[in-house]
Formats: sequence, C-alpha cells, structure tokens
Amino acid sequence: MLGTEVYTILSNSSDLTAIVSDKIYPVVIDQNAAAPMVVFHTTTRPVYSGSGLVNDESEVRILAFSEGYDEAVLITKAVRNALELYRGEINGTVIKSVKLSSIDEDYDAQDDMFVHRLVFNVTHN
Repeated sequence: MLGTEVYTILSNSSDLTAIVSDKIYPVVIDQNAAAPMVVFHTTTRPVYSGSGLVNDESEVRILAFSEGYDEAVLITKAVRNALELYRGEINGTVIKSVKLSSIDEDYDAQDDMFVHRLVFNVTHN
C-alpha cells in the first residue's frame, strides 16, 4: 500500500495546495467537496525473485477535477511536479522510482467539470 506516502507528497506540494487547498482525497471524494480537488487510487503488486520479495510496484492513478480547463492544467502540472521522479523515504517506505505513464484529459458534462487523469508507476519497498 502506498496511499499515505502519496498523500504526504501531494499535500506537501505548495504549488498543488495553492490551487486545491486541502482537497486531496485517497480513494473517495468527500461528498461536500467542490472543485478544484484531487483524488487518487493505488494498486500494488509485489515483485519476487527466487530468494523472496524484491520490492513492490504500484500504479498510482490521480484524478484532477476543476470547473475550468486552465485550472485543470495547472493542477495536472502541480501533481506531475510533485510526484514525477520523486525519490526518498516516507513513513519507512523507500520510494525508489516514480515515472509518469500517461495523462488523459476529459470533460464530465453531467458535473460540468474538467477531469485530468494521471498514471504513475512507482517502485518501492
């Protein structure tokens, strides 16, 4: 699991929090939250060798929500700057590598909101 570490990295980004404040949510968005905001999900797979566990590999999916396209772009850039190529230790977890896999832009007509999806691949212990 990598959720608390992702939350720590994102919430420590002054560029991101200047836009979304504290509206950074793991898995589920607060029902009273209004855009702009970010929600993230993680999927972790263990990697084994013949001698045991080598490390974990996680896919981190981040959704950035905004009522305006330009603001959605700024959120996307702030998330990317916070996470991409990050290395370090958080809460005893050593993050060895973070690589951006994709960015997708969309518009949700029902909620009248721009949605940007970022996917990162993370190698950690």
